[in-house]
Amino acid sequence: MNIKELIDRLYEAKESGHTEKHLEEEIFKYCAQDDKIIPALLSILAQERIDKSNLLSEMGTELSMGLATLEAFTNDKEQVESTKLRIKIFYKKWEHKIQCCFKIPGLK
Repeated sequence: MNIKELIDRLYEAKESGHTEKHLEEEIFKYCAQDDKIIPALLSILAQERIDKSNLLSEMGTELSMGLATLEAFTNDKEQVESTKLRIKIFYKKWEHKIQCCFKIPGLK
């Protein structure tokens, strides 16, 4: 698969004012011509599964640790701040997948 060729085709189509639907069709047409598309798609799906597994595992660990810390150390300001920082780092790391449900300074 020649990614540069695909990007060039999409750029030309976008510059010509084509719709998102047309751009999607161009991607599908291009991919359909590639004999190696199935292994490439399987590789993408495998990586997506790994990412989701890592996200869920880390999310459970970080949020459980945060809740336990906040429950146990509410009088220990240093520990609470450290826990808040860990949770913010977690959200920033995975911001392409999940977001905090509340408006928190330092987070999107």
